[in-house]
Amino acid sequence: MLHQNKNVVVYYSRLPLKGCSGKTRIGNEIGNMDIASEFARKMILDMLAEYSPRENDDYNFVYYYRGSLSDFEEKDMYPVTEYIPQVGEGLNIKYIHERMSKLYTNIVIIGSDIPLLSHNSLLGAFEKIEQGKAVLAPVLDGGYGLIGMKGFVDLYTEITNWNSRSKGYHLADETLRLAEKKGLHFSLLHKTFDIDHLADIHALLKETSTNGIIQNRYLYLQETLRYLNNNKIFFPS
Repeated sequence: MLHQNKNVVVYYSRLPLKGCSGKTRIGNEIGNMDIASEFARKMILDMLAEYSPRENDDYNFVYYYRGSLSDFEEKDMYPVTEYIPQVGEGLNIKYIHERMSKLYTNIVIIGSDIPLLSHNSLLGAFEKIEQGKAVLAPVLDGGYGLIGMKGFVDLYTEITNWNSRSKGYHLADETLRLAEKKGLHFSLLHKTFDIDHLADIHALLKETSTNGIIQNRYLYLQETLRYLNNNKIFFPS
């Protein structure tokens, strides 16, 4: 049975639990796993708050999570419609997309480590879907950080490689070729970057701050950026 609200945002991320490991590549690069993990936790929380629906928004919000929900003490602080644990070893976007298509008409799925995709990006994605397009937000490493469409078209089973950082391979390009074969037309959001390496953090700081001051449009990242600023010894610009 479809929900009364026809739109849903699926936020896929590990839970922001204190002490849990995260961003291990960055941890290796800076020589401190604890600092990298806390940075990851701050970013997950900032993006969770940013993607949560406002009072006048017309979408439900599903957290597709990995981790122990009983240990997430702040879970009732956010307007999450439903917490759904991730299944399998990978992200398994196909599972959550197909499941949501039985409950909602318009579905947008987004990760937690694409910080330049904002709440407005979600609203823009729903506008494109209402216009009859599917939506993809490509990232510089060849993958994508957001996918959205009306209903469910399987753009997952035939993917040959989910590692977007494989040399010479672009997950977004393969997804778009598969969509074309199935008659699905995509509108692309601006290309952005995800946060996997120290160089990505440098790019984030350069984009979001001017002379050390956060630009107003990126204030939703203030906890993440404050943490980076307070730990400059590990994240020199």
